Amino acid sequence: MEKKIDAEKETIKSRKKIARVFRWMIGLTLCLIIIAWAILWFVKVSAVVVGDGLVEPEIKIELRAKIKDATLDELLCEENESVKAGQIIARINDQKRSYELVEETKIKLSAEKVNLERAGYLLEKGLISEKEVEEIKTRLELLNNQYEIALFRLNNLTIQTPQDGKIAYLPKKPGETVGIGDLIALISGNENLRLRLMIESDDISRVSSGQKVEILWPGSFYRNLIVGYGHIVKIYPYAVEKQGRFYFEVLVDIDEHRVMLPLGVKLCGRIIGEKKRIFTLLLNSK
Repeated sequence: MEKKIDAEKETIKSRKKIARVFRWMIGLTLCLIIIAWAILWFVKVSAVVVGDGLVEPEIKIELRAKIKDATLDELLCEENESVKAGQIIARINDQKRSYELVEETKIKLSAEKVNLERAGYLLEKGLISEKEVEEIKTRLELLNNQYEIALFRLNNLTIQTPQDGKIAYLPKKPGETVGIGDLIALISGNENLRLRLMIESDDISRVSSGQKVEILWPGSFYRNLIVGYGHIVKIYPYAVEKQGRFYFEVLVDIDEHRVMLPLGVKLCGRIIGEKKRIFTLLLNSK
C-alpha cells in the first residue's frame, strides 16, 4: 500500500515538473516571438540593389570612321596621351587617290558649268534645243554630287578630336580594315569617371537618381572590400535584353575611389536605398 502511494506521489511530481517545463517553453517561445516582431517592426535597414558594370569616362567622345572599305594607315597618338582640339588622331589610307579624285571631279565640274553658260547663249540664238540644255544640267548635277561625295571622303580620311582630352582607348591597329561606324578612338573629356551598371528589371523600381552607391571589385563583394563611392545620375527608361533577361542601364558618377580604376574594368555596384522596416522589405519582396 505504501509503495503504491509513493508511486502516485512520484507520478504527480513528474507531471508537475513536465507542466513547469512546458510553461517555461511557452513563455520562452512567446518572448522570442515578441522579440522577433519587435525587430521586424522597429528595426530599419537599407534596401540594397546590386549590379555589375564597366568604368567609363564622364565625358566620352567617340571618334568613328565615316567611310567604308578603307584601311587604317597610321595612329598619331597613344593611349593615355593628352590631345588638343583639332589634333589629328589617325589617318586612313587612300588619301592620295581621294585627293586626285576631288581635283578631277572639280575640273570636270568647272568645264560643265562653262558648257551650261554656252548652252544658254546658244539656246537664245535658237541653235540648240531645250532638251540639250536639260541634258547638260543633268550632267552638271551628277558631277556636283560626285564632287561632294569625293570631298566628304577626303575630309574624313583624317580623324580629328573636336575638343581637348585624353586618349582612353584605341581599338584599331594600323593595317586593320575600317568601315562606316567603326570606333577609331575613345577620348576622355576630363578626369572624372562613371560606372555604367546593368540592373535587373525586377529591381529597377527600387532605384532612383541620387542614391548612394558602394563600388566593389567583382570578386570581393562578399568580403565587403569597397574600392570607391558614387551616386546615381541617370536611369535609362528602356530595358535591354541580355541572355534572356531584361536589364536597365544606370549611370553612376564615381565621387571617390581608393585605388586606380582603369577604363573598361568590370566592377560591382551596391546601391543603398532608404532605410525601411524589415517587415516592410519582406512584404515588398513577395
